[in-house]
Parts: sequence; C-alpha cells; structure tokens
Amino acid sequence: MLSQGDILSVASWYNTDGRVETAERYKLIEDGLGVYMIEIKPSESCDAGEWKCAVTSFEGCVGISTCAVNMDIPRNYRKPRFMESLRAVLTEEGLVSFECKVVGFPTPVLKWFKDGHELKPGDVYQLTGSNSFYNQYSK
Repeated sequence: MLSQGDILSVASWYNTDGRVETAERYKLIEDGLGVYMIEIKPSESCDAGEWKCAVTSFEGCVGISTCAVNMDIPRNYRKPRFMESLRAVLTEEGLVSFECKVVGFPTPVLKWFKDGHELKPGDVYQLTGSNSFYNQYSK
C-alpha cells in the first residue's frame, strides 16, 4: 500500500486489530519524499480486511487513505503442521539423517537450516522429500 503525504509528516498504519507497528511480518517504510509503504511478509489470512494509513503533517493536518484487502484462500487449505518432531538418525553408511513429517495443503515448501543458515543440496547435504516425509542427510 502507498500513501503520499507532506514530506515532513508521520504515517500510522491500522488494520482491523488496531495500530500496526514494525514487527516480524510488518515492515513500515518511508522514502523521505512523502511515500509511505507497509510490507507484509508472509501474508496470512488474518491480514484480510480494511487497512488504513493516517498521515499527520507537522502542522497537524491529517490525511487518511483506506484499502480493503481480500484474500482468496482455497477451501481445502491446511496450514503446515509437523506430525512428528525432528529426529536425527545415524545411517549404516555413517551419515546423519534428520527426518521430519509435515502435512499441509498445498504441499508445504520445506527449508533446512543449520546455525541460522539455510542448507542447500550439494556436496555435503542431500535433501529429499516425498508425500509428507522429508530427509536431510549430512556427509
């Protein structure tokens, strides 16, 4: 969403739950030229509804812009859920296999992390998955 206001102004964002502050999923952006934005990552069904941007200039003038956010969520949508906790298994080949079972619809995209860094398939890591069972092998 964008709102243009005076260059010397302050923007406040609101949704159906009230005032929105910068948080894990919400990033409030100001370009310094009077354009204010809110970035929502990832969006969730609770983000549907009316959103409002109130811009107040330092002279006290208020401008308000509203927007209705509609979300088309499939009826059979199911939030990703871990059916089994992550477990480490030592294979016969001496590899460590981390296994978990995840369900959801559409099929969840699973990412593996070690020490805060995403693991990518390659020489050291092998990532596999089928149905709802996922493996990460470390060599």
